[in-house]
Amino acid sequence: MASSSIRFQSKLAKNFPPAAILPQLLQNVHKVELVAVITGHGADSNQCAEFCNQTHSFYVGNAPPLNISFHDAGTQFGCAERVPEGVVPNEHGTWLYGRGGWCEGQQVSPHVLDITRLAFSGNLPKMIVYNATNEGH
Repeated sequence: MASSSIRFQSKLAKNFPPAAILPQLLQNVHKVELVAVITGHGADSNQCAEFCNQTHSFYVGNAPPLNISFHDAGTQFGCAERVPEGVVPNEHGTWLYGRGGWCEGQQVSPHVLDITRLAFSGNLPKMIVYNATNEGH
């Protein structure tokens, strides 16, 4: 898949075309991981951005999607409650509200999904397809 930084928009997934897991890619491979660094920066046509729950879905072949969601987004104290985890308190105005995948002053860590079982099961080639929704839109 592509590596890129793109602002959230309702058509975000079109910027990441499907990627194929080909038999030759799995030769001498013992583990397959999908790694994504995702934040709620940007906005959709509803100006939702970081304060709305987003779901980022990765489909590997015909398996159910692997989802990354930000349920703390838009909560009153979502980031304030994470001060012990490294959030910088009292940062300009809205620092205490929950955000999609990030809080001020805190490192954005990658999401690592082990897809080894999915990559090796069934027939190849197998496609990895990405989709993103903002509050279900």
